[in-house]
Amino acid sequence: MHIKHHAPSDISKYAAEFIGTFMLVFVVCLNNTTKNLGTELSDALGIFGPLSVACVLMVLIYSLGSISGAHLNPAVTFACYFQDAITMKEGIMYIIVQSAGGALAGLSTILLDGYADASNGNVVGPREDSFAIGAPLVEFIYTFMLCFVVLNVAVAAKTKGNNFYGIAIGFVVVAGGYGGGYVSGGAFNPAVTLGVNFMGFNPQNPYLHVFYVPIYIAAQLAGGILAPVALHIVRPETKLPEDHTNAVTKFLYKVEGMFDPEDTSEFIGAFFVALGITLNGIAATNAGAAGNSGASLSVGAHLMCMIFALGDISGGLFNPAVTVAYLGRFHGTGCGVGEDKLQDFKTSPKEAPKYLIAQVLGAVAGMGMTILIWLAKSTTAGGTFPIASVGPQPAGLNTTDTGNSSVTHIVYHTNSQAFFAEFFGTFLFCYVVICVSITFRPLKEYRAFAIGCAYIAGGYAFGPLSGGVLNPAITIAACVVNLSAVTNPQVPLLYVLAELVGGVLAAAVFKFVTHPHEFEMEGEEGKPEGYERLAKPAGYETANP
Repeated sequence: MHIKHHAPSDISKYAAEFIGTFMLVFVVCLNNTTKNLGTELSDALGIFGPLSVACVLMVLIYSLGSISGAHLNPAVTFACYFQDAITMKEGIMYIIVQSAGGALAGLSTILLDGYADASNGNVVGPREDSFAIGAPLVEFIYTFMLCFVVLNVAVAAKTKGNNFYGIAIGFVVVAGGYGGGYVSGGAFNPAVTLGVNFMGFNPQNPYLHVFYVPIYIAAQLAGGILAPVALHIVRPETKLPEDHTNAVTKFLYKVEGMFDPEDTSEFIGAFFVALGITLNGIAATNAGAAGNSGASLSVGAHLMCMIFALGDISGGLFNPAVTVAYLGRFHGTGCGVGEDKLQDFKTSPKEAPKYLIAQVLGAVAGMGMTILIWLAKSTTAGGTFPIASVGPQPAGLNTTDTGNSSVTHIVYHTNSQAFFAEFFGTFLFCYVVICVSITFRPLKEYRAFAIGCAYIAGGYAFGPLSGGVLNPAITIAACVVNLSAVTNPQVPLLYVLAELVGGVLAAAVFKFVTHPHEFEMEGEEGKPEGYERLAKPAGYETANP
């Protein structure tokens, strides 16, 4: 018997958006109630707040995506509308029910905790007055990142049908919730902004921080509007047909056509990884004894989300050490990750320099954005320059007795210890990348998850010794901006050398120790499933008769 499946009705879609947004914002607000309580339990819960929100967003997307698309965010609805993924009527109704769900979630939080206890000082606005400009900027950047990931993994025709879309979208909250959340509170969603605002309502103190509500919402919606523009650069096939465009759109298409998709992909990925490392690093420096326990988790999530979104475009390397490892793996094979992408240096020598330049420029741009975000903060008393320094990390405290008194000073790990930490950490990371990415049977759906987790592992294991940079582009960018490349060139040279040698060793171990059979198979006829990832570049047959 043939069973006919009907599409969800409009009522079902609106209900899904309302219920999903309500539950998402409710979880955000309830996490806020545990902050700033000053207890050991609240501090522990606060560490996992962004992870909690990311998990509920992920499961709601998987639960409701087949009904309404699970936008749960007016900025995402904006991005989808401008990409012609929904109609104007649907978009307007989505925004109405999302806003209602967010506001009701904030008011519901008051019912649980009471007027006086609900917000605990966690209201809409910068975490400190010096972030008056930086906070809206953070909201814009990470809302853009969220919408950009949504468009790449859930809207673009080439990637539809994957099973990782929920993880990719949800973990953007982990990416921005730690370093970015330290600046702005980490809403990245107009419905969340409304919910947190209503949660802060108090009859005895009716000030609702309304000044920052429209600023945050405008920044978030702007991020949603910009996301389709970036999508069209990295995926030119997603541009709308002529009958859907106007004069402004046609102008933007001309500008978008000036950029190379693969190089732009590497630039954007390196930008967000660098931004994540520096925002989390500087937040840890300024957070006092509490530190930033979620830093490595956040950086790994940046990398994970960007690979999910851009991995099929450029390979999703974002790291010169990984680029070197790829080149070592491809050397002499005539293979690569696809036409106009990174390939065997012998058959296509121009791609590697383009990748390296894009990665370094992306890292520099990420550093520059950190400076803008932390600019006012860095000039206040006790502020720190908005680029965390690269170098050995503190090993402990040492007290010296001077006779009448004692002096306590910080003891740092040595340069050699930091060198080997970066070397082994980068080796681990690069080896995992090439093992799961460019074999005959690569890990497909969850490659980005494995790579992101490798970065998290390296960050927590080697970070306490060297800072866990594991990326020459970020080392170069940070040291140039900090001028330490001139004032103390030994440290950046040691770090870059350690990271690049780690990438070379990863390729060598892969090629000669653990995976030599991969190279024996490349000359055979019937290639196993997955060989398309090692697509032969144009002209391969004539270059290698």
